[in-house]
Formats: sequence, structure tokens, C-alpha cells
Amino acid sequence: MRLIYITGAPRCGKTTLANQMAKEQNVSVFSLDAFSKAVRSAFDDFKLYTDEISIRPTVNGDTFLDLTANYIHHFFADYHNQTQIVEGCHFTPTAFHARFPNAEIIALGRTGEIKEIIEAIKEKDWMQTLPEKTINRYAELIRNDSMELKHNAGFYRYIEI
Repeated sequence: MRLIYITGAPRCGKTTLANQMAKEQNVSVFSLDAFSKAVRSAFDDFKLYTDEISIRPTVNGDTFLDLTANYIHHFFADYHNQTQIVEGCHFTPTAFHARFPNAEIIALGRTGEIKEIIEAIKEKDWMQTLPEKTINRYAELIRNDSMELKHNAGFYRYIEI
């Protein structure tokens, strides 16, 4: 059993890296974005965010991590020889590591110029429609989160994008 968690701030290439690794190594990818959307659409009262722009869940984060951990454990019970990549920014490396101490964790980040982060944000269609003030705030959140991930790297690998 091999478990890889790819995390980091939004717009840092988590999904791209996971899909590339899956293609090269023939592994399964579990998208936390898709899973969180499925859970939120199935339960009207299940919220993850209190604000329009967030990087990680601000409510129900532990419950969502429990659901995710439960899925991963069941996946490995059925496919114990397969590698699983979990990708998303929903959990800090520390929170994921607490549930899966043997997981390999890769954190991606952007600590460069805010204008470069804004350009990356605007590559996503739905983000282009956000007000400029919201985009700027989001870019700051991405940079700050990336700086924290970079600063705290130790049991996980940090890669600057």
C-alpha cells in the first residue's frame, strides 16, 4: 500500500501533478475537490466554508477528513496493492499525517509576486468572474498559505511552483 497526498494552495498544480503521476505510474487519483462537491450536494446542511474565498474548510473539516479517511481505508481494503494519490488543499499536511503517518506528502506552493499568482487565478474560468478585490484577497491567501507550507516543511516535501 502506497498513499501519496498532494496538497498546497489553490492554483499551484496539484491536479496537474496528480494526473501526470497517475499516467506515468498507473495509480488511482482521488480528488478532494470532487469528493467535497459530492458530499456538499448530497447534504444540504453540510457546509465546508464560511466565506466565499477559502483555502481549507473553515467548518466541518474534521468530519470531512473522517469521511475521506474512511474512503481511503476502504479503498485499500479492496485494492491493497494499488497506489492511491489524494489531491486537494482541504487538509494541512499535519492533519493528513495524523491520520496516515506512512503517507508520502507533497506540498506545492507559490510564494512569488502577487501579480503572477493573480494571473494563475485568472486562468480558471469561474475565477475570472470574481471582483478584482476578491481576486487580490485570494492571491494573498494563496501566497500566505504557500509561505506557511514552505516554512513548515519537514516530514513533507515542499515544491515551489
